[in-house]
Amino acid sequence: MEKKTKKILWSVLLILVGILVVGGIYFYSLFNPVEIIEQKGILLSGEELPAYLENHQIFQELPEETNIQINFGEEEYSVLEESVESGEISDADVTVNVPEEYIEKVGELGLCSALEEAVKNNEVSVETTLSESELAWKYRDLLKYRECIVGE
Repeated sequence: MEKKTKKILWSVLLILVGILVVGGIYFYSLFNPVEIIEQKGILLSGEELPAYLENHQIFQELPEETNIQINFGEEEYSVLEESVESGEISDADVTVNVPEEYIEKVGELGLCSALEEAVKNNEVSVETTLSESELAWKYRDLLKYRECIVGE
């Protein structure tokens, strides 16, 4: 082979290795669980829940154009971008339904432990209008919180 061809092949190989290393670091950071520091041991009501959720670590990292409906029994909350408000939204990407008594448990135990208990007791239902791949891509930055979100 010519020297020029060898240089091109080595350059392409080095670029591919660089892309694999950077991609590996990125995917490792996505899937590496993080420790969540959350407020616990408080009396929480339905009126205070939006402020609690807005200040929660997970909600701080939601992507732009977030469109989530969270229902605690009859209490409905919409998560749009960086705000959580009482009320229903009609075109939610994801709708999460949890019994109303878990509002108090969120205050007592923290969001993650309350969700873990609800999942363990089979009291959570989730509906989505997105495909699994669309959901995973849009909310990919939350993968590091999967232990909290899915109760593993």
